[in-house]
Amino acid sequence: MYVKAMVSECDMDNTKYDKEVEGAHIVARSAVGRYCPVLYVGPEYLERKGIEPLSFASAYKKAEADIDVNGGSIDF
Repeated sequence: MYVKAMVSECDMDNTKYDKEVEGAHIVARSAVGRYCPVLYVGPEYLERKGIEPLSFASAYKKAEADIDVNGGSIDF
């Protein structure tokens, strides 16, 4: 899932920013159930793909609902 965050680079476009910009973390569930960021994306990528990232609170609730059922942890 895409979660709003300040990022210093965009892994998808191979871009590095001079200062942090509003972008997103791509958060994934690992094989052991840990939700953590795996990639950073910049605002240009989000706009180009039409992606509206989730707020931190919404993403946390979504991950929390899953770990309540399947176990795991949240690390973002």
